[in-house]
Amino acid sequence: MTAVLSTTVADIIAQIEAEDSSVKSVAIRSARGEAFQPEDTLQKVLTDDFELLLNDQVLPVRAPVFTGSAYQSLADDGDLDVRSVAQKAAIIVLRSDLERLGKWKISHQEFMQMCRERGIPKKQAPEVLQAFHQSGVVFYFGKSDDEDLIHSVFLQPRSILDSYLESIGLSPLSSQLFQQQRETLLAKIQALEPEHMALVNLRRELEATATRQANVIAYGLSTSLVGAFGLYFWLSFIHFSWDIMEPVTYFTGFGVSIIGYAWWSITNQEYEYENIYHYVYSRRLRRQMAKAKFDQARFATLTEELRLARDQLAQIELVLSKSTPLQANYLHLLDTNRELQPPALAAPRRVEQD
Repeated sequence: MTAVLSTTVADIIAQIEAEDSSVKSVAIRSARGEAFQPEDTLQKVLTDDFELLLNDQVLPVRAPVFTGSAYQSLADDGDLDVRSVAQKAAIIVLRSDLERLGKWKISHQEFMQMCRERGIPKKQAPEVLQAFHQSGVVFYFGKSDDEDLIHSVFLQPRSILDSYLESIGLSPLSSQLFQQQRETLLAKIQALEPEHMALVNLRRELEATATRQANVIAYGLSTSLVGAFGLYFWLSFIHFSWDIMEPVTYFTGFGVSIIGYAWWSITNQEYEYENIYHYVYSRRLRRQMAKAKFDQARFATLTEELRLARDQLAQIELVLSKSTPLQANYLHLLDTNRELQPPALAAPRRVEQD
C-alpha cells in the first residue's frame, strides 16, 4: 500500500503510454490548472481534485473522500481503482504509524497533522478520527466536558479500558486473558509431566545399566593390559629371553597400530580410551533402549513442549506482576495457536468496610 502512494507522476504517465499506443501526450494538473512535476507522488496528487490531459481531452478526476466508510470493503466502494486503493493505503499507513509511536496519547492537533502528512484532506480527518474511535484503534472523547479529553487522542485504548474497569471494581480484560492463558499452560504442564517423568525415570535406569556394562568392559580391558604386561615380563626375563621375545613385542605393537587405524576408519574417532568408552556406552545404551522399547522421539517432543510451556508460563506470570495499564502492551505474548474468547466481566469486587 505504501508503494502505491509513493508512485510518481512520471510512473503514471509511463504506464498510460505503455498501455495505450494511441496516447500521444499525457499530463496531470490540479483543478486550478497547476501542472504537477514528474517527481511528485500520487499521495500529493490525490490530496485534491485534479485533471488528466490525454491528447486534446481533459478528464476531471475527483480525489478520494476519506470517511468512516473507509473501513468498508473495496467491493462496497464500487470499482477497484487507484483512488480506492490509495484511500485504503493512507488509512493503513496512518494506523501503522500511530501504533509505532509508542506514546500514551497525542494532541488532537498532532493527529490532524499526521493525517495531512499522509494525504488525508483536512475536512475528512475528523471523520477518520471518529472511525478510529468507533473501531477501537484510538480513544477520542470529543464531546466530553473535560477540556483535556477534548484535545487528546489516546493511542492505547486497551490500557485505558483496563484501568477504567479496575477503577470501578471489575477485572480488566487483559488480566483475564493472561489468567486464562496461565491456567491453560498449567493444565498443559500437569497433563504432560506424568508421561515425561515416567520416560525420564526409565531413561535414567537404562543409562545406569549401560554405564555398569561399559564399566565392566573397561575394567576387563584394564585387567587384560596389566596381565599382558606381566605375561610379557615373565616370558622375556624368566621363561625365555629378550632375544626371543623382541620380535613378539614388535609385532604386538604393530598389531595395536593396525587396530587403531581400523578403529579410526570405522568410527572416524581417535583411538583414545575416552572415545572407546563412549562408543561402548552408546552401543549398550541403544541396545537397552531397543530392548525396553524406549520412545526417544516422544521423549524429545515432551521435553521441548514442557520447556516451551514453562517459558511461556514464566512470561505470563511476569506480565501479571506488572501494573494493569502495562499488561495490554504484552498481549502479543498470548498463545496464537488457539482462539481466545474474551471472558465475561467478573463481578465487582467487594470493598471491605472498617
